[in-house]
Amino acid sequence: MAAALLVEILWSAHALDLFENGLWDLRARTLARPAATTSQVDVIVLDQGSLDWADQDQGQTWPWPREYYAVLADFLSQAHAKALVFDVIYDQSSTFGGDDEKFAKALKRMGRAVLAEAVLHTDKGLIVNRPVEPLASSAAVLGHVGASQDSDGVNRRVQPFVQLSDGTWIPGLAVAAWELGTGKHMDPSPDPAILRYRGPQATHQRYSAREVINSAILLSQGQKPTLSPEVFRDHYVFFGFSAQGLLDLRPSPVDPKYPGVEVHATYLDNLLAGDVVHPLPWGWAAFLVLTVSLVAAVAVGKIRRAVALVPVFLLALAVPSAAGWLAYEASWWWPVVPPALAAVVAGVVMLLINYAGEGRQKRFIQNAFGQYLSPEVIKRLVADPGQLQLGGEKRCLSIFFSDVAGFTSISEKLDPIGLTSLLNDYLSEMTSIIYAYGGTIDKYEGDAIIAFWNAPLDLPDHALRAVRASLECQRRLAEIQPRLQKLSGRPVLARIGLNSGDVVIGNMGSSQRFNYTFLGDAGNLASRLEGINKLFGTMFLASEFTKALAGEAEDLYWREISRVRVVGKKLPVTVFEPLEKADAEARRSVLETFDRGLRAYYRGDFTDALAVFEAQADVDVPSARYADRVRELMTDPPSDWEGVWDAKEK
Repeated sequence: MAAALLVEILWSAHALDLFENGLWDLRARTLARPAATTSQVDVIVLDQGSLDWADQDQGQTWPWPREYYAVLADFLSQAHAKALVFDVIYDQSSTFGGDDEKFAKALKRMGRAVLAEAVLHTDKGLIVNRPVEPLASSAAVLGHVGASQDSDGVNRRVQPFVQLSDGTWIPGLAVAAWELGTGKHMDPSPDPAILRYRGPQATHQRYSAREVINSAILLSQGQKPTLSPEVFRDHYVFFGFSAQGLLDLRPSPVDPKYPGVEVHATYLDNLLAGDVVHPLPWGWAAFLVLTVSLVAAVAVGKIRRAVALVPVFLLALAVPSAAGWLAYEASWWWPVVPPALAAVVAGVVMLLINYAGEGRQKRFIQNAFGQYLSPEVIKRLVADPGQLQLGGEKRCLSIFFSDVAGFTSISEKLDPIGLTSLLNDYLSEMTSIIYAYGGTIDKYEGDAIIAFWNAPLDLPDHALRAVRASLECQRRLAEIQPRLQKLSGRPVLARIGLNSGDVVIGNMGSSQRFNYTFLGDAGNLASRLEGINKLFGTMFLASEFTKALAGEAEDLYWREISRVRVVGKKLPVTVFEPLEKADAEARRSVLETFDRGLRAYYRGDFTDALAVFEAQADVDVPSARYADRVRELMTDPPSDWEGVWDAKEK
């Protein structure tokens, strides 16, 4: 709105006229073309050739005797022209004796002549400079020739009527001719009319005064004229000056030296065709400026990527311009510069506001999420904050729980400094991997790490990322084992549980302190899976839900471990030990044997299962745990076997 107000002020002060007028002239030149009525309007010009002819052949210097104009009037009378319009102000008596009387008689014989009068601005107000008598009374009608130039001196408009101080309305030259020729009446108005130019000068059929006068002389002598009066039958004919020395050449949108008489001819043409151009009413123009300002501001305000701003600013320039061209065809002067400038100013202001606000927003995102999001994720959030929804929302996450095996025993043997050094080393290594795979750290609880994928950013492959990150954590832990074991005095091993499912995720806590975390049963199951690694002697277990979301990745092998009913759950869940395909290939025989024993276990064929598990109990810990489990079941066989292993501890 501020941009719109600024532009309205500049527009009212005519500060935009130079650019707006220039664009209008471009449209006027480009779209100028004759109308069906253009051929009904002719122009006779007193050009330089006519002056030379009179001087050299007739011995007549300028000014011409008015008898010459009488000859013109008689010729057009024979032609039955609808109107003969003189764009010449005969406000002084002729210096040639009897000259005015001859011209006046010719005007009366013609019967449809329009003479020009000038409306002058004086200290006493507007006064009319009329033709001398008997010329004024011999004309059918008088019309004023007052110019209506714009501030740059270009004739884009004409004044259809001028009102005198006594309330009398004086019609313009073209209006007077139109009313005379059509018999219609135009309601007076002080508003100027915008011209629709048909083309450069001489677009209306132009004839030289010398040619017409010569033809009139030949016709009066009974000879065949070079120009037949029939070419003017039922036409509107203007007479005016085009010679450079007669000072009636005016700047126009289509020609910098456009004869003044053709300006009036153009307006008459517009009146006959009914396509005079109208200015867009001020109220609508102001509304247009305000509307485009708001649209531009809202559009820029919603865009965060710099490259997306380019089409917005291009549209801000292109749409008003295109509207201007289309409106010209519909006979409207649709402003181009004010709405385009308003849109650009509003867009730039919003850009500055965005820039200032973006700094605050970036700092907020970095402060709020810097402790538990990877730098890459923060970078993406800063670039597109729209991906971030604060507050609770339901999402499907892949949730990661890890814990160091026997950490209590490790911590008891280390002093605080040594324990802190060990934890910082271990947690930094694991966190870097989680971040690298797009994960979010929920929290650290001593040696435990809780993380998740698919929030706050959408990660369609979040389950697969979580699995690969978990495997990478185990691999990296093996690589740094010598360093950690030197600090701890014993091996440092970590158990991981992974599950995928719907939870509520968001900033939770108090107004003084909050944490970006989740709530939901899917997180509880991930925690249980981390714990039941101890049951099977594994270090990484993932649920069937994670396996389903991860899909069939070529680099992974899913070793089915068991159907487990965790503490607090009625329904069992199938759990898997994800392995890298290369590791699985190296242990193919062991894995296939285990799977055969697991199928027998599910069927309740404990004898067969025990034989299979015992055969490799010394090389595969899960097989050894199942051998112990089967022996217990064989000692006390269940009455309703489901193939489910009930976990007794969390």
